[in-house]
Amino acid sequence: DRFSHEDRGIIIRAVAHTGRELPGELIHLCDHSATAPAAVGLIVIATWLVLIAPFMLASYHAIEAPGIALGRLVFGFLSRRFAPQQA
Repeated sequence: DRFSHEDRGIIIRAVAHTGRELPGELIHLCDHSATAPAAVGLIVIATWLVLIAPFMLASYHAIEAPGIALGRLVFGFLSRRFAPQQA
């Protein structure tokens, strides 16, 4: 249960601790939100994508590509080994 104070800056909630309920815990909330134009959000998202792209490509070449190649080798070997014989 949460009970907010009139200014909504303090929330009191019950805390379960070692099987018994403590009277409550005061949590002071700080408002860190800000408003910005939509263009700022698009710039932030685009910048983030540009920054993480090299890591994503490196992880693909280090992890995914060898796994795909190994899967193709195994599938090719099993296909040839267990393929029906033509008369």
